[in-house]
Amino acid sequence: YVGYESKYSRNRNIILEYVSELIENYEKIFDSFKPDIFIPAIAMGDVGLKILEIICMKKNVRYLSLESVRIQNFCTFASNSQLDFKNIEERTEMYLSSKNHQISNEASNLLIKLKQKNNIEYFDLNANIIALKDYKFKNYYLNFFYLLFILFPLKVLYDFIKLIKNILQFNYNNFPFLEFLSRIKSRYKLTLQKIFMSNPKIYHKSKNNEKYIYYPLMSQPEYGINVLGTMWMNQIELIKTIAKSIPYDWYVYVKEHPGTLNDRLRPKNYYKDILAIPNIKFIDIKEDTGKLIEGSKAVFVISGTTGFESILNNKPLFETRRNIWTVMGLSKIINSSENLYLDITKEVERHTSISSNMREFRLLSFIQAVLDTCYDFSHPDVLLYDRSGTVDENKKCGEELGEYLYNFLNKKSRRFN
Repeated sequence: YVGYESKYSRNRNIILEYVSELIENYEKIFDSFKPDIFIPAIAMGDVGLKILEIICMKKNVRYLSLESVRIQNFCTFASNSQLDFKNIEERTEMYLSSKNHQISNEASNLLIKLKQKNNIEYFDLNANIIALKDYKFKNYYLNFFYLLFILFPLKVLYDFIKLIKNILQFNYNNFPFLEFLSRIKSRYKLTLQKIFMSNPKIYHKSKNNEKYIYYPLMSQPEYGINVLGTMWMNQIELIKTIAKSIPYDWYVYVKEHPGTLNDRLRPKNYYKDILAIPNIKFIDIKEDTGKLIEGSKAVFVISGTTGFESILNNKPLFETRRNIWTVMGLSKIINSSENLYLDITKEVERHTSISSNMREFRLLSFIQAVLDTCYDFSHPDVLLYDRSGTVDENKKCGEELGEYLYNFLNKKSRRFN
């Protein structure tokens, strides 16, 4: 997996030994508990997840993964590790194929709200805003000084105090100081990456009326690419492929994911390799994503919120896999790079042939399906481990999750029993 590299990651025998032991231990757990349903931990995305899914298939155990659908506070259960939402897909298809089912005012109002600028209201978007707050100044040199000589030492001091507390409380692993030094090393590298990303000289200026396809980089390791986009994990090669396949007067606009500012370290020379690709423009990480989507000719994603935002903005969307929004028929799955130029040109033509009324109908059918089959949780950020909640918030999450799981298993929806 990209992002999980270590000195052992290319040792075939160690990998096989590790995976074999995982399979054996997981099967023992399943044989002991004999579950009817398996629900993986939130954000669980290593190789063990796929092993667990295969064991579920082998032992006829139902696999349910609790996920946000990235529309306000709505969550539901996916049926496999590839995050297929059969409940949403089947209900959307029902609305698309029948004119007898009425779309609610709630769905219509929600779609209007989602289309308003920067109003998708997905709770996790705040993490990107927080990540950018470390850039306190507009001046590069002031940011350089602040990040390296103020913020970095403060974080080292915090880690050191935490280390001492853990030692005094006998709460530590075998080699606490080695772990501390490793953390400091990672913080230092991340600080240098932040400094590099704050340098205006590495970026290209976005221009009005310039034709481009927008590709938002995904952070790695990340479930959305390491599990959902395994054949496209090398994003630099993917960007090269896109750059070679777009019309001659287009560019590829590439923007880094803000999550890399806090906890995702890119390999050495990663950005230099991107900047060396002809026909691309590397856009400032602080640039407004909504404006980049709005000004684009098309958008290319593996997965993620940007895909749905592109559909809301009426943009041709290319994706490398089937996503939650694919059922609407407003995007194009790219299975191969061989005919990518033709796929791009044909999809742009098809996109223009879809009437505004038909597009609205498909979006409303999808939104209504989400309202029917998903649960509007009070504290999704607590539910999905985005923040630590209070006792009352955790209790509320448990009550709501229990209610929704019961209704989900018994196929009870908000509108139809």
